[in-house]
Amino acid sequence: MKKKRIALFGGAFNPPHNGHAAVVRALESLDSIDEIWLMPSANRWDKSISVSGPDRLHMIDLLIGDLRLGSNKHVRPFDHEIRKPNLSTTFETKAELEKLYPYHEFHFVFGSDVLPDIAPKWVHGKELFDTANFIFVERPGYVLPEGFALPPHAILLPLPHKDTLSSTHVRDIANDPDKLAACVSPSVAEFILKKDFYARTSASIEKKKPALKQQA
Repeated sequence: MKKKRIALFGGAFNPPHNGHAAVVRALESLDSIDEIWLMPSANRWDKSISVSGPDRLHMIDLLIGDLRLGSNKHVRPFDHEIRKPNLSTTFETKAELEKLYPYHEFHFVFGSDVLPDIAPKWVHGKELFDTANFIFVERPGYVLPEGFALPPHAILLPLPHKDTLSSTHVRDIANDPDKLAACVSPSVAEFILKKDFYARTSASIEKKKPALKQQA
């Protein structure tokens, strides 16, 4: 049986924005991919995420619906990491998904700027580098070190528009409805303003944790 090929696009998605949508549209252009799953992360090793997993999952669903993502491939939110009680590494997630979905083939989506860190810094990084399927999205302004070779099961995906939009920027302007509307889809903007997720109070700012060993 031919395995279904899944592009697994993980991230905080706090909030999901038009830059994320641009990545999804680029992934939709790949003949080597059957479906695209957007997976919000649990709290990171170095940072507590200010908006709950279910709310971020809901915003992903709103983004998909508003922008009609998935016109030629199935695109869906995926709650695997936010359902887990503990933090997870990419290596652990890969092993879990391969066990849960034996007839799926997962391709992990990352920005190209993480490439040099995988083998030397990530948990079981050398094994991941050698065995995992990757899709690396070109990061605007970032150039790979000269002579750096891609992992054996990886592709480098260019973005048609060199968008530098970040979730940090969206959080910073979230209290300005006009600026917010330029960064996220209409339903996501409405939900953010209704919930007042990113009010400029110390309680809503993502709290940094003490530096820990790289656990990606």
